[in-house]
Amino acid sequence: MAAKANQHFVPQYYFRFFVGDTKCIDLINLSSGRLIEQASIKGQASKKYFYGDEAMEDNLTTLETLFRQPLRKLKQNKTFSCLDYEEVIIALQGITFQRSRTQAARLDHKVIAQQWAEMFKEISINNCDQFSEDERVELMESVSVEPNIEALQLTLMVQAVKQGALLGDLGMVILKNRTSRPFIFGDAPVVFQNFFQKNIIDRGVLGLRTPGLQIYFPLDSRTAIYLYDPNAYNVKANKLGQVEVRSKDDVDKLNRLQVHNSSSAVYLPSKDSAGYVLQLWRESRREQFISKGRIDEYSVKHEGQTRHILLNYEAQLSYVPDLTFSSCSSLAASDDLLIDREAWDGRRYIPDPRPWHMPELRQRFD
Repeated sequence: MAAKANQHFVPQYYFRFFVGDTKCIDLINLSSGRLIEQASIKGQASKKYFYGDEAMEDNLTTLETLFRQPLRKLKQNKTFSCLDYEEVIIALQGITFQRSRTQAARLDHKVIAQQWAEMFKEISINNCDQFSEDERVELMESVSVEPNIEALQLTLMVQAVKQGALLGDLGMVILKNRTSRPFIFGDAPVVFQNFFQKNIIDRGVLGLRTPGLQIYFPLDSRTAIYLYDPNAYNVKANKLGQVEVRSKDDVDKLNRLQVHNSSSAVYLPSKDSAGYVLQLWRESRREQFISKGRIDEYSVKHEGQTRHILLNYEAQLSYVPDLTFSSCSSLAASDDLLIDREAWDGRRYIPDPRPWHMPELRQRFD
């Protein structure tokens, strides 16, 4: 078991997408801005027994092997047309799986899980008639609760794989970096954002079916996956589904997303990019990880009584950039309630959408 104690939440094969057979990589610590040179890849984006025992690690390795194949084909061929329908679905599942498995994802969910645990503790104590009011107060102060965040994350990872196909209606392009600046990556390389709904701050807008969703996932310093809602953004790709990114400003924005999204480190594909990435870190004012996990409480009147409603969701990053290659003509209003892309055509929301079976996606790749 000791041989599998060091468990990676970003697989080593993904590091090799950027540095080839090199066993070391340079990185920048996000809390201090310190440059660390020639760090062993084996020790990166990993923790001791992060997921659990040897059997769990074996299961995750099996999934990694499955998801690696279509991602490698995309990196090599730089077009989604190289994949058949089943491979596209596996690639989408690999993207959602990678997003769900990181230390950053665990920290995001830990905030929500802890608040829910505290709430259930309060309910349990207050609903127990055998305690006096003084005893309830004492118990609330003395009893501590801590959720099993590792088990929760594993559940969410399973759910992420099952629901990955829900991204099948998104536009799918490969970004080809034509600038002198590299795409960098962090320890949470899959980034979700929603520029179309950037003004919505009181509920989640990063769900797999949410209108306006954008997903960015670099595959090497010159290549990246970009998924987007075609009803919200205008992306001009060539016949192979490729977008030539020639704006350094766009590359900077995508790299800042990696800085903001990761929990502890970003990685440098080349030694000569250290000064550039350090400047991004300074401009991002990134000195601590800010959890995206949120719980909002609302009070409503019902049958003469005040009821409390708790809404938990994942907030957007504090940095939500506008990308020139993915223009958005208008933004959703703060009072718009846009939940499911299937019910939204870019102009109006249909209350009763038709069942969703992804026929368009199968036609595109069969």
